[in-house]
Amino acid sequence: MIIAVFGGSGRTGAEFLPLALTAGHTVKSLARTPGKIKMEHPQLTVIQGDLSDAEAVARTIEGSDIVISLVGQVKGGRNDIQTVGTQHMVDAMKAGGPSRIISMSGGGLPYGKDEPKFVDKLFRGVMGLFFKHVIADAKGHATVLENSGLDWTIV
Repeated sequence: MIIAVFGGSGRTGAEFLPLALTAGHTVKSLARTPGKIKMEHPQLTVIQGDLSDAEAVARTIEGSDIVISLVGQVKGGRNDIQTVGTQHMVDAMKAGGPSRIISMSGGGLPYGKDEPKFVDKLFRGVMGLFFKHVIADAKGHATVLENSGLDWTIV
């Protein structure tokens, strides 16, 4: 399987990439700073680019069987990067890419089917007070996926 990965240079990506490669998958990962991906593997292709660049996103997705988004907010980065990046992913997927996307989001993302416990509600409250842009971006990305017509899962 060929996996297009976004967020591969982050903390979760650093855990995911070796697992995917060890499982025998081919991985294409978009990275603003390719040097942040500290591993090399014959089945790993790192593509330099940014999620706000629709062409770079499309190049990463081209020929892939599935898209995995591990995108999160970066200090000093765009406040809407998860939403913008997800829209570019969806657009590329609809233009002939895979139909399946799995996207990771933060625990502060409210979702109608969730049954949050007290600690979860407390966490969401704190996030909503101090990190409104993070919650707004997570909600925006969820809306993009919900309206995409694709086979999607948010983790």
